Amino acid sequence: MVLALAIVAIAITSIVSPMTATRSFGLPLPEDGTHIAWWLRLKAVREIVAGLAVILTAIPMLIGAR
Repeated sequence: MVLALAIVAIAITSIVSPMTATRSFGLPLPEDGTHIAWWLRLKAVREIVAGLAVILTAIPMLIGAR
């Protein structure tokens, strides 16, 4: 659950400032171009959805539902 929240938090940072977030991980930018920031934001949205899916899957286990 904590890992999923961390993934969502990092992805939100990537949406707000995609170039800075990518550099902060030590990753090289794929290339210089006009659409790179949008591509990085799209990846961030994918990670937010994945993190939320894990969180929503874990909620029934956390509250004890069967």
